[in-house]
This record gives sequence, structure tokens and C-alpha cells, in this order.
Amino acid sequence: TRPTQKEKLSPEMLKGAFDYFRDIFDGTNGESNNQ
Repeated sequence: TRPTQKEKLSPEMLKGAFDYFRDIFDGTNGESNNQ
């Protein structure tokens, strides 16, 4: 089943996506911090 529009825009989903992309940006722009 697909998530509804409300589930997609829930704070938890937004926070998860935000943290996910932030990890990506930290990995690409701040490699010296992770390695």
C-alpha cells in the first residue's frame, strides 16, 4: 500500500528525509569530518 499524502508529509517523514539528505551532504561536502 502507498503512503497517503498526509503520511508523506508527516513531521517524522520530513525529519527522516532531512536527516537522510543532510547525511549525504555531510558525506560529499565534509568528507574530512567523516573520515
